[in-house]
Amino acid sequence: MRRRYTAEQFREAIALIRERVPDVAITTDVIAGFPGETPADSEATCELCEAIGFAAVHCFPYSRRPHTGADRMTGHLPPPAKRARLERLLDIAGRSSESFRRSYTGRTLPVLWERRSNDLWEGLTPNYIRAYSDADAPLENRILPAHLVRPHGEGMLADIEASDAR
Repeated sequence: MRRRYTAEQFREAIALIRERVPDVAITTDVIAGFPGETPADSEATCELCEAIGFAAVHCFPYSRRPHTGADRMTGHLPPPAKRARLERLLDIAGRSSESFRRSYTGRTLPVLWERRSNDLWEGLTPNYIRAYSDADAPLENRILPAHLVRPHGEGMLADIEASDAR
C-alpha cells in the first residue's frame, strides 16, 4: 500500500509513544485482502497486531473502488480468502481489546459519564475505555473517579464512591 515506513519502524514508534504517554490507547485500522496480499503478508500483519497489543483494531475487507490505484492492481483476492483473513484479524482484535481493558482491572480512572442506558450509566476514561456503573445518582456530564472492576461487554464495570456521586 506504499507505506513510507517499515513494520520495524512502526514498532519503534509505538514503543516510543508508550514510553512517553502512560496509559495511552493505541488503535489502528487494518484492511484484509488488499490486492497482491500474499498469505505471508497476511500472517505478518496478524503477528504485528498480536505483538503490538492494540487497544482496538478496526478490521475490514478490501473492497474494490473504481478509478483508484488499487482497482488497477493485479492480484485481487476472491471473497472467501478475504473473509478468512478478516475473521482471523477480528479474532486478534477482540482478544487484544479485551486484554487492554482487562489490564485496567482494579485501577481508578476519571470517567466522563455521558448517558444512562439499560439501567447503567455509560462513560469514557481518558484512554477511551467504555465504563458502566449502576450508580443511583445523576452522573450525566460529570467527570468522576471510577474504580474499574471487571470487563463488561466492550468496556468495564466501574464502582463510584457514593460521596463522589452526590
